[in-house]
Amino acid sequence: ACDVHGKNHHRDGSVGRHAGNLRMLLASGDEVECSASENSDLFHATVGGMGLTGLILEAELRLVPVETTMIRQQVLPAANLDSLMALLEEHDTRVPYSVAWLDTVARGASLGRGVLLLGEHARAGDLPSRLARDPLRRGPGLRARVPVEAPGGLLNTWSIGAFNTAYYNLQKRKAGQSLVALDPYFYPLDIVDDWNRMYGKAGFVQYQLVVPASTARATLVRVLEACAERGLASFLS
Repeated sequence: ACDVHGKNHHRDGSVGRHAGNLRMLLASGDEVECSASENSDLFHATVGGMGLTGLILEAELRLVPVETTMIRQQVLPAANLDSLMALLEEHDTRVPYSVAWLDTVARGASLGRGVLLLGEHARAGDLPSRLARDPLRRGPGLRARVPVEAPGGLLNTWSIGAFNTAYYNLQKRKAGQSLVALDPYFYPLDIVDDWNRMYGKAGFVQYQLVVPASTARATLVRVLEACAERGLASFLS
């Protein structure tokens, strides 16, 4: 109902692209089935309809078979926005998963610097012997928790600027290919439970925007410059 995206959205589309038959409970109490070919108006209104068309009781999803729970990741740092967008363009359809992290605090010649993280499912033959014995095991990995609400103002331009610089330099040192677990690749924030407490009682505002490719660079430059000028620091962009 939210038609959520993933890191393969640019190539494979959002979840609605992979949905088959839906069994729905309507406000009238009737149960109906719909798909792209049967009751298609209801199906297309439901995919992305935020639950306003009724309750989804059952859903068919087309999934990708995998051999392991590991991702072959490639880390590509970029010194500025132009370099980052060139990397995105170059690798747009080469691998199934890609996401770019942006440093929203960097300015001047470093405006829009970031890291492109590419990924594809590792095959069984890619794993070292210690993982190959149980290639579909999902380990718990590192876990942390924010125990209390942070005082207001802890996350500011200075602290996030320091974090972003450290993160960018760390990723530069990790440039190249490696094997990473599926969960931290797809869900990095889930490593830290209650991470929202870092923002204190004031919380945070998240902006999401979609722009045409033809105006993407100019728009992103304006957004980044506006964030920097107003001190709207973000460690996850």
